[in-house]
Amino acid sequence: GSANIGTGLINTMFDTENFLFATLTKKYGFPHFIDEASIRDKADFTSMIYQLSMGSERGRCNNDGSPKEIKHWSSSITFTSEKSLLLQTNQNKGLFARLVEFNCQWTKDGRSANKILKIIGANYGVAWLPFVKTLMKTGKNTLIQIFEDRCEYMKTALNAKDGVDDRISQRLAILLVTLDLMGKAWDFKIDIPAITDIFVATYNENIQQDPVQTLYENLLNFVVEHADMFPNEKFGSSDDFPVRKW
Repeated sequence: GSANIGTGLINTMFDTENFLFATLTKKYGFPHFIDEASIRDKADFTSMIYQLSMGSERGRCNNDGSPKEIKHWSSSITFTSEKSLLLQTNQNKGLFARLVEFNCQWTKDGRSANKILKIIGANYGVAWLPFVKTLMKTGKNTLIQIFEDRCEYMKTALNAKDGVDDRISQRLAILLVTLDLMGKAWDFKIDIPAITDIFVATYNENIQQDPVQTLYENLLNFVVEHADMFPNEKFGSSDDFPVRKW
Protein backbone atom coordinates (compact mmCIF):
# COMPACT_ATOMS: atom_id res chain seq x y z
CA GLY A 1 0.00 0.00 0.00
CA SER A 2 0.92 3.64 -0.27
CA ALA A 3 3.42 5.01 2.26
CA ASN A 4 1.40 8.23 2.51
CA ILE A 5 -0.53 8.70 5.73
CA GLY A 6 -4.28 8.31 5.33
CA THR A 7 -4.17 6.94 1.78
CA GLY A 8 -2.96 3.40 2.30
CA LEU A 9 -2.01 1.29 5.29
CA ILE A 10 -0.99 4.13 7.60
CA ASN A 11 -3.05 6.12 10.09
CA THR A 12 -2.12 8.34 13.00
CA MET A 13 -3.26 8.73 16.57
CA PHE A 14 -4.97 11.94 15.54
CA ASP A 15 -7.76 9.62 14.35
CA THR A 16 -10.38 8.37 16.80
CA GLU A 17 -10.31 4.77 17.99
CA ASN A 18 -13.58 4.04 16.20
CA PHE A 19 -12.07 5.32 12.94
CA LEU A 20 -8.96 3.17 13.42
CA PHE A 21 -11.05 0.07 14.02
CA ALA A 22 -13.14 0.88 10.94
CA THR A 23 -10.01 1.09 8.75
CA LEU A 24 -8.87 -2.31 10.06
CA THR A 25 -12.19 -4.03 9.33
CA LYS A 26 -11.90 -7.10 7.08
CA LYS A 27 -8.13 -6.72 6.70
CA TYR A 28 -6.63 -10.18 6.84
CA GLY A 29 -2.90 -10.69 6.36
CA PHE A 30 -2.08 -7.08 5.52
CA PRO A 31 0.16 -5.02 7.83
CA HIS A 32 -1.16 -1.78 9.24
CA PHE A 33 0.71 1.16 10.76
CA ILE A 34 -0.35 3.73 13.34
CA ASP A 35 1.96 6.73 13.48
CA GLU A 36 2.52 9.40 16.14
CA ALA A 37 1.20 7.43 19.12
CA SER A 38 3.15 9.77 21.39
CA ILE A 39 0.61 12.55 20.83
CA ARG A 40 -1.62 10.70 23.32
CA ASP A 41 0.92 11.16 26.08
CA LYS A 42 -1.68 10.86 28.86
CA ALA A 43 -3.77 8.07 27.37
CA ASP A 44 -4.12 4.58 28.83
CA PHE A 45 -3.42 2.12 26.01
CA THR A 46 -4.39 -1.01 27.97
CA SER A 47 -7.82 -1.47 26.41
CA MET A 48 -6.66 -0.60 22.88
CA ILE A 49 -3.80 -3.13 22.97
CA TYR A 50 -6.11 -5.90 24.16
CA GLN A 51 -8.75 -5.01 21.59
CA LEU A 52 -6.35 -4.79 18.65
CA SER A 53 -4.74 -8.12 19.54
CA MET A 54 -8.16 -9.80 19.85
CA GLY A 55 -8.93 -8.85 16.26
CA SER A 56 -12.40 -7.49 16.94
CA GLU A 57 -14.09 -4.45 18.39
CA ARG A 58 -16.16 -4.50 21.54
CA GLY A 59 -19.70 -5.78 21.23
CA ARG A 60 -22.39 -3.10 21.20
CA CYS A 61 -26.15 -2.96 20.91
CA ASN A 62 -28.45 -0.94 18.68
CA ASN A 63 -31.05 1.38 20.20
CA ASP A 64 -33.58 -1.45 20.11
CA GLY A 65 -31.28 -3.74 22.10
CA SER A 66 -30.27 -5.98 19.21
CA PRO A 67 -26.52 -6.65 18.83
CA LYS A 68 -24.59 -4.59 16.30
CA GLU A 69 -22.42 -6.33 13.75
CA ILE A 70 -18.91 -6.67 15.16
CA LYS A 71 -15.93 -5.62 13.03
CA HIS A 72 -13.12 -8.17 12.69
CA TRP A 73 -9.53 -8.11 11.40
CA SER A 74 -6.34 -10.19 11.52
CA SER A 75 -3.33 -8.01 10.83
CA SER A 76 0.13 -7.18 12.08
CA ILE A 77 -0.17 -3.68 13.57
CA THR A 78 2.86 -1.46 14.11
CA PHE A 79 2.90 1.69 16.24
CA THR A 80 5.51 4.43 16.08
CA SER A 81 6.01 6.58 19.13
CA GLU A 82 8.60 8.67 20.91
CA LYS A 83 7.44 7.23 24.22
CA SER A 84 6.76 3.76 25.55
CA LEU A 85 3.18 2.56 25.09
CA LEU A 86 3.68 -0.18 27.68
CA LEU A 87 4.43 2.43 30.34
CA GLN A 88 1.01 3.92 29.55
CA THR A 89 -0.82 0.71 30.50
CA ASN A 90 -1.65 -1.17 33.69
CA GLN A 91 1.41 -3.31 32.82
CA ASN A 92 -0.25 -6.69 33.23
CA LYS A 93 2.20 -9.35 32.06
CA GLY A 94 -0.27 -10.49 29.40
CA LEU A 95 0.21 -7.17 27.60
CA PHE A 96 3.82 -8.07 26.85
CA ALA A 97 2.59 -11.07 24.86
CA ARG A 98 0.38 -8.76 22.80
CA LEU A 99 2.71 -5.82 22.19
CA VAL A 100 6.42 -6.24 21.49
CA GLU A 101 8.07 -2.87 22.00
CA PHE A 102 11.38 -2.11 20.27
CA ASN A 103 13.36 0.83 21.59
CA CYS A 104 15.95 1.46 18.88
CA GLN A 105 16.86 3.77 16.03
CA TRP A 106 15.74 2.20 12.74
CA THR A 107 17.54 4.54 10.33
CA LYS A 108 20.96 6.21 10.40
CA ASP A 109 19.59 9.74 10.33
CA GLY A 110 16.72 11.90 9.05
CA ARG A 111 18.24 12.09 5.57
CA SER A 112 18.30 8.29 5.26
CA ALA A 113 14.71 8.08 6.49
CA ASN A 114 13.59 10.59 3.86
CA LYS A 115 15.37 8.62 1.11
CA ILE A 116 13.62 5.41 2.19
CA LEU A 117 10.25 7.16 2.26
CA LYS A 118 10.83 8.65 -1.20
CA ILE A 119 11.81 5.30 -2.74
CA ILE A 120 8.91 3.44 -1.12
CA GLY A 121 6.48 6.17 -2.15
CA ALA A 122 7.44 5.65 -5.80
CA ASN A 123 7.76 1.86 -5.81
CA TYR A 124 5.23 0.34 -3.42
CA GLY A 125 3.27 -2.77 -4.39
CA VAL A 126 6.07 -4.67 -6.16
CA ALA A 127 7.97 -6.60 -3.46
CA TRP A 128 5.04 -8.78 -2.46
CA LEU A 129 4.92 -10.94 -5.61
CA PRO A 130 8.18 -12.93 -5.13
CA PHE A 131 7.38 -13.19 -1.42
CA VAL A 132 3.93 -14.67 -2.05
CA LYS A 133 5.34 -17.04 -4.67
CA THR A 134 7.91 -18.28 -2.15
CA LEU A 135 5.21 -18.60 0.50
CA MET A 136 2.99 -20.70 -1.77
CA LYS A 137 5.91 -22.84 -2.95
CA THR A 138 6.91 -23.57 0.65
CA GLY A 139 3.57 -25.22 1.38
CA LYS A 140 1.44 -25.34 4.50
CA ASN A 141 3.03 -28.34 6.22
CA THR A 142 6.58 -27.13 5.69
CA LEU A 143 5.60 -23.67 6.87
CA ILE A 144 4.10 -25.08 10.08
CA GLN A 145 7.26 -27.08 10.72
CA ILE A 146 9.47 -24.00 10.18
CA PHE A 147 7.26 -22.06 12.58
CA GLU A 148 7.42 -24.77 15.25
CA ASP A 149 11.21 -24.97 14.92
CA ARG A 150 11.50 -21.19 15.27
CA CYS A 151 9.21 -21.30 18.33
CA GLU A 152 11.54 -23.74 20.06
CA TYR A 153 14.52 -21.65 18.98
CA MET A 154 13.01 -18.50 20.53
CA LYS A 155 11.90 -20.30 23.70
CA THR A 156 15.49 -21.39 24.24
CA ALA A 157 16.85 -17.92 23.42
CA LEU A 158 14.44 -16.25 25.88
CA ASN A 159 14.75 -19.00 28.50
CA ALA A 160 10.94 -19.16 28.53
CA LYS A 161 9.52 -19.97 31.94
CA ASP A 162 5.73 -19.75 31.61
CA GLY A 163 2.79 -19.49 29.24
CA VAL A 164 3.26 -15.77 28.63
CA ASP A 165 6.88 -16.36 27.64
CA ASP A 166 5.71 -19.10 25.27
CA ARG A 167 3.26 -16.69 23.61
CA ILE A 168 5.96 -14.04 23.28
CA SER A 169 8.21 -16.67 21.71
CA GLN A 170 5.48 -17.50 19.19
CA ARG A 171 5.09 -13.87 18.13
CA LEU A 172 8.82 -13.41 17.69
CA ALA A 173 9.01 -16.75 15.87
CA ILE A 174 6.52 -15.44 13.29
CA LEU A 175 8.92 -12.57 12.59
CA LEU A 176 11.79 -15.03 12.14
CA VAL A 177 9.75 -17.19 9.77
CA THR A 178 8.93 -14.06 7.76
CA LEU A 179 12.63 -13.20 7.61
CA ASP A 180 13.42 -16.76 6.46
CA LEU A 181 10.94 -16.39 3.61
CA MET A 182 12.21 -12.90 2.73
CA GLY A 183 15.74 -14.23 2.39
CA LYS A 184 14.58 -16.93 -0.01
CA ALA A 185 12.23 -14.70 -1.97
CA TRP A 186 14.66 -11.85 -2.56
CA ASP A 187 17.88 -13.88 -2.48
CA PHE A 188 19.77 -12.09 0.25
CA LYS A 189 21.27 -13.22 3.53
CA ILE A 190 19.66 -12.18 6.81
CA ASP A 191 21.69 -12.33 10.02
CA ILE A 192 19.23 -14.31 12.15
CA PRO A 193 21.54 -14.59 15.22
CA ALA A 194 22.02 -10.80 15.29
CA ILE A 195 18.28 -10.22 15.00
CA THR A 196 17.68 -12.81 17.72
CA ASP A 197 20.01 -10.81 19.99
CA ILE A 198 17.80 -7.75 19.38
CA PHE A 199 14.71 -9.80 20.24
CA VAL A 200 16.28 -11.06 23.47
CA ALA A 201 17.40 -7.56 24.49
CA THR A 202 13.90 -6.27 23.72
CA TYR A 203 12.33 -9.03 25.80
CA ASN A 204 14.62 -8.29 28.75
CA GLU A 205 13.85 -4.58 28.52
CA ASN A 206 10.10 -5.12 28.21
CA ILE A 207 9.33 -7.84 30.68
CA GLN A 208 12.16 -8.36 33.14
CA GLN A 209 12.09 -4.93 34.67
CA ASP A 210 12.75 -4.45 38.36
CA PRO A 211 9.26 -3.81 39.84
CA VAL A 212 10.71 -1.28 42.31
CA GLN A 213 12.43 0.61 39.50
CA THR A 214 9.24 0.50 37.41
CA LEU A 215 7.23 1.91 40.34
CA TYR A 216 9.82 4.64 40.82
CA GLU A 217 9.77 5.63 37.12
CA ASN A 218 5.97 5.66 37.04
CA LEU A 219 5.89 7.84 40.15
CA LEU A 220 8.36 10.30 38.59
CA ASN A 221 6.28 10.44 35.40
CA PHE A 222 3.15 11.13 37.42
CA VAL A 223 4.84 13.95 39.35
CA VAL A 224 6.10 15.54 36.13
CA GLU A 225 2.69 15.32 34.44
CA HIS A 226 0.84 16.67 37.51
CA ALA A 227 3.38 19.12 38.89
CA ASP A 228 0.62 21.40 40.20
CA MET A 229 -0.34 18.73 42.73
CA PHE A 230 3.12 18.75 44.30
CA PRO A 231 4.11 22.14 45.80
CA ASN A 232 7.80 22.77 46.35
CA GLU A 233 10.11 25.58 47.50
CA LYS A 234 9.82 27.36 44.17
CA PHE A 235 6.03 27.52 44.19
CA GLY A 236 5.36 27.68 47.91
CA SER A 237 4.28 25.33 50.66
CA SER A 238 1.10 23.30 50.88
CA ASP A 239 -0.30 25.95 53.26
CA ASP A 240 -0.42 28.67 50.61
CA PHE A 241 -0.55 26.51 47.46
CA PRO A 242 -3.82 24.87 46.42
CA VAL A 243 -3.35 21.12 46.23
CA ARG A 244 -5.77 19.21 44.07
CA LYS A 245 -7.33 16.03 45.41
CA TRP A 246 -7.66 12.85 43.33
